[in-house]
Amino acid sequence: MSFKGKRHTPEWKARMSEITRSRMSGPEVKEHYRKLARRPRIWSSGSHPSMARPGNKNALGKRWKQTEENRRRISERNRRLWAEEPVPFPGSGIGRSGYREDIDHFVRSRWEANLCRIFRLLNIEYRYEAFTFKLGQLGSYRPDFFLPHRNLFIELKGYDSELAAAKRKASVREYGIRLAVIKGKGYRRMEARFKGQIPAWE
Repeated sequence: MSFKGKRHTPEWKARMSEITRSRMSGPEVKEHYRKLARRPRIWSSGSHPSMARPGNKNALGKRWKQTEENRRRISERNRRLWAEEPVPFPGSGIGRSGYREDIDHFVRSRWEANLCRIFRLLNIEYRYEAFTFKLGQLGSYRPDFFLPHRNLFIELKGYDSELAAAKRKASVREYGIRLAVIKGKGYRRMEARFKGQIPAWE
């Protein structure tokens, strides 16, 4: 099924807006993000070549190196943060965000967790949310995954929007990145192939 905006009826859009407002306005959600705001930030950012091209005004400034020590610190921090305080979004379409023990890091959905498990099953090196691309008035865009050996970014989309699509196009245009988008049909094909091979599949 495609989730392009032009196929949505006004009634469907109004219903989705109502559901989103109800999930994001509860006291538990607000308190959760107030706690996050009080925590010191540890930035996870890499050194993708497109981020440092000469004359690139959108490139991020200071970036930390992905050493084993820094990765360990990030993992320990996320383990404490997300194992104790998962994001309270009941009924989320593709699952809840949180720390997964078997992959040893935080993810934002079941789909992301399962894709990480597929990568590990196939011995594919990946980086999770390792780069953020600044896009002027569009804000910023952070792809879900980066595969270093293929110089390829991967985005999982259970639900798409015009803004998200615009950010992807702008990132490809301005930074020259290679980007693959996996939606519902693609995910279901992976599920049919790998679910039986991964005990922790969600």
